[in-house]
Amino acid sequence: MSLLTDVLDEFLEQPDLITTVFEDIFQVAGYVLIVFGLWRWTTYNERMIDELHELATTDHLTGAYNRRRFGDALR
Repeated sequence: MSLLTDVLDEFLEQPDLITTVFEDIFQVAGYVLIVFGLWRWTTYNERMIDELHELATTDHLTGAYNRRRFGDALR
């Protein structure tokens, strides 16, 4: 009987159970933050690439297309 109570005490010990639950919660939260950060980074990079392409193909004073844009359109 004492073996059974020892096993149950080890299995149902609350501090370890609470610790593992909180560790799992924080690990999942960490993964969510990593995924969110990667998503933000990719959308920022896409926006910057679009802005750089716009700057490279238009005149900054008039907004008219430059020679590079016409060359790309002819190809």
